[in-house]
Amino acid sequence: MTSEAASGEAMTNASDPNLAATLERVWEQLSALPFSELWGQTATHLWQSALFIGVVYLLATTMRRAPAALRHQLWTLALLKLFLPVSLFSGWALGLRGKVFGAAGVAEGSGWTDGLTTVLDPMSLVSADASSSHSGWIVVTALWLLAAGSILGWTHLRSRTPRKVGMDALTSTDRERLSTLVAEAGLDLRRIVLSPDSVMPSVRGVFRPRVWIPLSLFSALDDRHFKAVLAHEAAHVRRREPLRLWIQSVALAFFFFFPPLWLVLRRLHATAEVACDEATIAKGVEPRDLARALARTLRLGLSCPAPAAAFGSRRRSLLVERLERLQRHRRSESMRHHRLALILAGAALVATFFFPEAHAEKSPKADAIGALNGNSKSVSEESVAESEKTYPRPIPESMTPPVYPKDLEDARVEGKVLLKVAIDESGRVTGTEELQGIDGYPQFTESAQTAVLTWRFEPATEGGEAVSSAVVLPVLFKPSEEAKKQG
Repeated sequence: MTSEAASGEAMTNASDPNLAATLERVWEQLSALPFSELWGQTATHLWQSALFIGVVYLLATTMRRAPAALRHQLWTLALLKLFLPVSLFSGWALGLRGKVFGAAGVAEGSGWTDGLTTVLDPMSLVSADASSSHSGWIVVTALWLLAAGSILGWTHLRSRTPRKVGMDALTSTDRERLSTLVAEAGLDLRRIVLSPDSVMPSVRGVFRPRVWIPLSLFSALDDRHFKAVLAHEAAHVRRREPLRLWIQSVALAFFFFFPPLWLVLRRLHATAEVACDEATIAKGVEPRDLARALARTLRLGLSCPAPAAAFGSRRRSLLVERLERLQRHRRSESMRHHRLALILAGAALVATFFFPEAHAEKSPKADAIGALNGNSKSVSEESVAESEKTYPRPIPESMTPPVYPKDLEDARVEGKVLLKVAIDESGRVTGTEELQGIDGYPQFTESAQTAVLTWRFEPATEGGEAVSSAVVLPVLFKPSEEAKKQG
């Protein structure tokens, strides 16, 4: 027993260093991920989304008399914007903008495009280096993941499926009555699920939506009012409401901390219910019958199975809106200016792709002072963004171009090396660090470092005095034209 205990202790002591080494490697890998850049781009994306939601809100005020389905489409565009970060399409957008507006449209200092990009991305004005608080961003990301997972779990628990019973729970007379009313409402009897629980009638099932009906409601309502309930739920089925609600739940989990999203979700819910009311009336149901069915359903005290598409949401403001619309029912027609507002919102969404996030372009990696072509032995100098500080600039006479490795010409490898270059107060290069290489070809990094170490710079200044600094240089390598022809 003593030897076993000693052996166990030795194994524990041996495993501790392994565990510590594993945790250290995991932390190093996490530290290498660009969390600060990710959250910076997220801030820009949410700012642009907030601007777009503001535009949608203003357009929605011009569509108060429009059919609810059109207003729902308008707010759907606002939700869609959250799922389309412009940074994912920045390269495509810059190319498209160049084709539409020409070279002046993509030039960094071109008047109105540069100003608009700054409005869309105020984060581009922030020059603080967030690398010192990298561990803080890891913690923020971990908390966000925990909260998002909790919200998804909570949503799943709230949407637990009620109990169900078969059609044999009804008498033959009731089965015949139900079959007739279901057919008149435009539903398939196979889509009807009966429940003994006291829940609101609702539509469930993301891919195969079914209408859940409580037995108590079937017994309490007469044919006209029960048909109105079925017709309303049939409208939810046609709209694939459970799928829409699932997408909204995902948006809430990812962007729960973004208040404008709460407004978007409320309006989507409200316009969806009103749209189904309008579709029900369009099928021949009298507005007063639908209003009475809604009132009687609420008096039964049935619980609302959020987030399912339920007939009687208990949010007071929505109930008042629905009942008022049904009492003073006036047929909503799609007017020309209603569709124009919807088209303008869609155009505004598309327009954001012409002006991708400046933050992604003006990050430390994009503040590089030049792009080098190792084959042509020429340097393409790009101006550094003007600010209160001046940035180092290479002295052209000292810029020895990197050499394309001759032993790799047959392979015709193309790629980019990113170097972080340290520059002292006199403008001399004191060191280089590889930030990004060409996988499997370290020769390119060595060639770039050898060339850049010989360069001289006009030093950076701050407050009129020369200071040491660091810049990031992208070095582009392409094989010679002769090598391409030979290949």
